[in-house]
Amino acid sequence: MRRGLVLLAAGGFSALLLNGSATALPLTNGERRAGEDGLALLEHAAVAARTLSYHGTQMVSFWSDTGSTSALIEVVHNAGAGLLLRVAPTPQNPGGSVYNDENGEVPEVVGFAKGTLTLLAEHYEVGIEGTAEVAGRPADVVAVRRPGLSPTARFWIDRATALPLRREVLDGDGRTLRESAFISLALGPTALSNVTMDSAGGMPATVGTQVVATDFAALRAEGWQVPERLGDSLELLEGRVTGTGNDRVLQLSYSDGVSTVSMFEQRGRLDTGSLDGWQKVDVGGERVWLQDAFPRRVVWSGHGTVFTVVADCPHATLDALVRTLPHGDPGPGVGTRLGHGLARVGSWFNPFG
Repeated sequence: MRRGLVLLAAGGFSALLLNGSATALPLTNGERRAGEDGLALLEHAAVAARTLSYHGTQMVSFWSDTGSTSALIEVVHNAGAGLLLRVAPTPQNPGGSVYNDENGEVPEVVGFAKGTLTLLAEHYEVGIEGTAEVAGRPADVVAVRRPGLSPTARFWIDRATALPLRREVLDGDGRTLRESAFISLALGPTALSNVTMDSAGGMPATVGTQVVATDFAALRAEGWQVPERLGDSLELLEGRVTGTGNDRVLQLSYSDGVSTVSMFEQRGRLDTGSLDGWQKVDVGGERVWLQDAFPRRVVWSGHGTVFTVVADCPHATLDALVRTLPHGDPGPGVGTRLGHGLARVGSWFNPFG
C-alpha cells in the first residue's frame, strides 16, 4: 500500500511520556563537554526540556500505510510554570490547545519519558553521528541503534542549550515512522493571556488505580495476561485497573526506550458490530481488527479476554507482540462492546483526538 504522511495533532503517548532524568545539567555557551557521549547528551536534553523556558513551532509527523491528517504545534514552555501546546485547525483536524503545569505529564514532542533513557541504554547503542542545523541552530545528531544494525532513532540536540530540536524513529528498512522538529524556536518565557489559558484544556488525566508490582502475580493467577515483556524487548513499566467486576479493564504499559505500547484487557468476547471504521487484517499471522492511525490500535478476543493494543512501534514489533498473546474463543459467549471504550483509549494518548 502507498505510504501517506500523517502529522500528529499532539504529543503521542501522554500516558507514558513524562518528565525526563534530572541527573544532568543543560549545556551552556555553545560547548559540548570533552568526552561527552551520545547518552550523556540525551540526559542533558531531558533536563533542558524541563528546566529552560522556550517557545516555537514544531511539525510532528507520522507515516502510515493509509490516510493523512496534518497539524503544526505551537509550543510554549515557561520553566516552573507549565507547558502550552496549541494546534491550528485544518480540514482534517479541529485543532485545539492543552495546558499542564509542571506537575503534569509532558508529551514527547518536548521531552523524554521518565525511565526512557535507562531502557534505551539497556537495549540500544547510543552514539554521536555528526552535526546538523535545525531551525537555524547548530545541533549534534545522536543515533540510537541495535548492535550491528542501522539506526532505530535519531535525536538532534541543540549545541547551545541542549534542547532536543528534532527526533525521528525509523523502521527496520530505514523508513521514518514518526518525526518531530522545531521549525522555529526562541528562548525565554512567554506571557500567556487569560483568554489563551481559559480556552486551553488539560492534558488527559492518568486513568485507573496503579497496580503495585507485587500484585502482578495475583492478576496472573486470576487469568489475566501480564507478560513481563512483549515481543523481544518491550518491558513492563506500569499497570492500572479501571472499573469493577465484569467491567474491569487492565491497562499495561511497555517500552524499550524508543517504542511504547499500551495493552488493555477486558473479560468477554469482541462485539465486532462496534468496530465501524476498523479493518480486519492479518497482523503477526493472526486475524485482528486494525485502525492504522496514530497511535495504531489493534483489537481481538482470545480465551475469554478482549485485547486492545495501542502501539507506537515498528510493524515487526507489533507483529511479534500480537503473536505472543492468546487468540480464538472456544465457543459462543456474550459479546463485549468496546466502541466507546476504544474511543476513550485514544483520547488518553491524543488530547485533540
